Amino acid sequence: MIILCLQFFAAAASHAASAQTPTTIGGGRPTTTSPFVNMIPYTEPFEATPPYTNQFAIDGTNGWIGMMAPALITSNDVLNSALDDFVSAGNPLPLPGPHTKALCVRPDEAPIGQPRIPRLIALKVDGNTQKVFTDLLWWPLRGAEPSTVTTNDQLSFYPHLNGTLVVWHDDSGTPEWHPLTNSPVVSTGVWVRVTVEQNYVHKRWRIRFNGEDHIDDPKGWNNVSGNTHPGPWFDMVDKGSSLTRIEFEGDSCVDDLVVKSSNPFQESLQLIVR
Repeated sequence: MIILCLQFFAAAASHAASAQTPTTIGGGRPTTTSPFVNMIPYTEPFEATPPYTNQFAIDGTNGWIGMMAPALITSNDVLNSALDDFVSAGNPLPLPGPHTKALCVRPDEAPIGQPRIPRLIALKVDGNTQKVFTDLLWWPLRGAEPSTVTTNDQLSFYPHLNGTLVVWHDDSGTPEWHPLTNSPVVSTGVWVRVTVEQNYVHKRWRIRFNGEDHIDDPKGWNNVSGNTHPGPWFDMVDKGSSLTRIEFEGDSCVDDLVVKSSNPFQESLQLIVR
């Protein structure tokens, strides 16, 4: 399982010049700090060498911070072959390549009978824009509902054991995990492109897979400022004014991370004359 959380923190917790250690999901503290914040627009292909060699622990590098144990740069034939299949199926990639490595987050091993401690890796970002698009490749592993997400998080999502995408949103003042009624089936062992759009004017967000239509839901709003259901727009839990951190937690891989203020897809324009 992997949980993706988009967060907002007070400036003292996220600013590069601050001496404070940034707060993590669930109140834990990272084991490393980073001397700078990555500015939006930001791209991370996980390909740079040096230092991104196979099995390189990324936390503490380029604005990445980790908790419990580092996430690792991975060059894996299975991942690379699956990405070739993804492209062959006609799916567009966030970045042009090359694609020989990915970032994998794995739980700590624990003695039999003891719970495994999930790893967490976070990227510090900054950029006060009205819209933010977070675009990435995701190699998911299904799991049970996480207990580490809090009201400090603007949004989060994970794949349930049954393959349903479950989202963290504000349901009329009550934060909740909500399984999407029209969720595509999230499969283990295949790549999917995930694009999250956040609108900080209206404090709403929506999600799409592989550049297809945004996922409608009975609890979603009909448009970014609409007041009727159904629709693809969800209210953020934390109503922060900007994005300051992206967190990956659990057991999966990501690649081609892009954060920017412009839409990565060319939307069609429909003209109706009456």
